[in-house]
Amino acid sequence: MKIPVFLDRDDYLQNPIMRRFLKEHKIELVENRADYINAIEEYANQNDETEREVREWLLKIVKEGSKEICYRKVHGIEEWHRDPVLVEAKIKEAYPDCPMKNILTYKNTGERNMIEYHIITNEDDEVTRIDFTFSKLFLYGETGKLGDVTIFPVFIEVYLDKGFVISRGKASTVSIRRRSFTARSARRASAPKRSSRTLTRLWMRSSRRNPPRRKVST
Repeated sequence: MKIPVFLDRDDYLQNPIMRRFLKEHKIELVENRADYINAIEEYANQNDETEREVREWLLKIVKEGSKEICYRKVHGIEEWHRDPVLVEAKIKEAYPDCPMKNILTYKNTGERNMIEYHIITNEDDEVTRIDFTFSKLFLYGETGKLGDVTIFPVFIEVYLDKGFVISRGKASTVSIRRRSFTARSARRASAPKRSSRTLTRLWMRSSRRNPPRRKVST
């Protein structure tokens, strides 16, 4: 397993976080950032279980490191939104090309795409939350110079039981700490807000116009 470059370059993997991981897993502490990453990769490559553990840890770090947060209320939640079968059918209808890959394995493009989703249900098999991940390549750099690209994920959580949406993305104040944005790139920093607004509008509009129905067996 290789840790994706953007996790290091974009400050998701901060030194205290990696030192804590090494200490918790009784891995010998090393001297510099590159050695931290190598030690974690070596641990992940021991077996399937350690690889799974590191993968889940990295995904948690990416989400927690997305500090720009947008909150929106959701209105018009209907009875069918609680049905996991109908919810999944509506998601597949709206995003038929979703590859169901996480942010560590998805091959990004310049287009913002939904790359995976998870439907969470309660003990009565009613949908309580839906998690979406969107991602794209993000262009940044100094005006008049060649730019660079990085991966820009946006995480959206729809809480049906509470009636609100939370979206998270990398904070623009962190992204521009060492470089200034072009005007076009700066607008992209509002991706969490735009993604949640687009998803909510698409979801509710299509639901009112064409609510899904379960097929009746004959």
